[in-house]
Amino acid sequence: MRVSNVTVRRRLIFVLVFGIAFFFVIYVRLGYVQFVLGDMLTDQALDSWSRDIPFEPKRGKILDRNDVVLATNISAPTVFVV
Repeated sequence: MRVSNVTVRRRLIFVLVFGIAFFFVIYVRLGYVQFVLGDMLTDQALDSWSRDIPFEPKRGKILDRNDVVLATNISAPTVFVV
């Protein structure tokens, strides 16, 4: 079955117009995100990257097999090792 040249041209024009409209919508959305939402998204990203979360783990004691404490944590201004 043969398709006429007019039908082929209409299909090509339809695909071309659809493609141009699709990319136009993409470019408009990209511009909106870049120029309208850009500062807000940058602030959120910087806040997320530079978040300071204090983390002080509770450390366990080092025991021998008879449950005698060999080492423990003590808050001190200096550290001394023998």
